[in-house]
Amino acid sequence: MDILKRELAPIPVEAWAEIDEQATRSLKAMLSGRKVLDVSGPMGTDFPGVPEGRLNYPKKQPKGGLKYGIRKVHHIVEVRVPFELDIHEMDNVVRGAKDVDLEGLETAARETALFEEQVIYHGLP
Repeated sequence: MDILKRELAPIPVEAWAEIDEQATRSLKAMLSGRKVLDVSGPMGTDFPGVPEGRLNYPKKQPKGGLKYGIRKVHHIVEVRVPFELDIHEMDNVVRGAKDVDLEGLETAARETALFEEQVIYHGLP
């Protein structure tokens, strides 16, 4: 099962393709920070973080010559915005409709993009 749990949703494969395409369009239209940053990815949901290449050395160390450090890592932030789509509209995709109402998806994508822009330019709230 993937993190989106697609197999649990009663949505046709063709509708998933339309959902993916519209989500990508909506996000790309609003994301400016990725254009000025060196962004690699997507890395997948099992990617734990980006190493800084440095260690934090705790002040309290064992006696003797042994020393240890803890790797510094930029943790990954996951964003989730719940939304709903009309199942009848998803069926209309299969019927060939070109004007499918994906407003819930577009609103969620816009909210996600605005959050990412805020984080890039101003940091986490």
